[in-house]
Amino acid sequence: YGCYRDSGRWLAEGINDQAFPMNYTSDPAALSDMLELQARSAPAGKRDRIFPGLQIYASKIVDGKKVTGSIGGAVVEKELRVVQQQGYQGFCLFAYDYLSDDIIDVVRKFSR
Repeated sequence: YGCYRDSGRWLAEGINDQAFPMNYTSDPAALSDMLELQARSAPAGKRDRIFPGLQIYASKIVDGKKVTGSIGGAVVEKELRVVQQQGYQGFCLFAYDYLSDDIIDVVRKFSR
């Protein structure tokens, strides 16, 4: 099953003011590719209303159990550099439960 939305059309028609696509990867090269595709797919004049969503957590198997935790500030900093280099005006982070002090410190660097 899937749930799909046409966020590009919604931006173009003014149904949504902004879009926050979930760009879930910890690979800066993959993120760059995603952001380039989003930029090319954005409705005319609406690219500045797209705020890439970055995943700040990851899951791994430890002793046969799934463990989820923060990915850490170093990874988030690399991703935010990609967002900045691509010319996006902002970003959002998913999910609050994994927001750590080191991630907050990184976000402060990009909020000036």
